[in-house]
Amino acid sequence: MPHYLAIGVTKYEILHSTLNGLKVYDKAYKMKREMQDEMLYLSGIYTYEAVTTALSNAFRKKGSKAIEYRKEPILQSQKPTTAEEYRRKRAAVSNNLATMRANFRLAHQQTEKTENG
Repeated sequence: MPHYLAIGVTKYEILHSTLNGLKVYDKAYKMKREMQDEMLYLSGIYTYEAVTTALSNAFRKKGSKAIEYRKEPILQSQKPTTAEEYRRKRAAVSNNLATMRANFRLAHQQTEKTENG
């Protein structure tokens, strides 16, 4: 019960919910934590890039080109995956799995022949 109170579930909801109903709160809490973690990670990336850009420009040699800080946010610079790219990536993964499966079967057959022969 303390866990649910700590994540913001009211006492009434705890007492009048089923276990499956409370699991939804757990899932939502985990998703919220993951989102917070991603935001902190991105914040660290931005901070790192800002500091390294500033230091690189402060200590660059005369005449060398200044390094520019990124012009747009990281998430905006990522291109969305088209349906064709998705199909191509999916086919590549499927082919890799088929190859791994075939290699496993070949290796397994060789092991059986060695043990039996």
